Amino acid sequence: MLPRGATRADVEEAFPRWRITDVEVADTEPDSLARLLKFDELFYRLRRR
Repeated sequence: MLPRGATRADVEEAFPRWRITDVEVADTEPDSLARLLKFDELFYRLRRR
């Protein structure tokens, strides 16, 4: 089993003095392993409150 990434709730809990301003899907198309395993990777952009 592969390790699980951080969810939005995990990020919000880990960084309580920050707020999430954007969530973007990571582009893993060129990576054949990512396509095979169907990673659901996200980038979170944070801003200090």
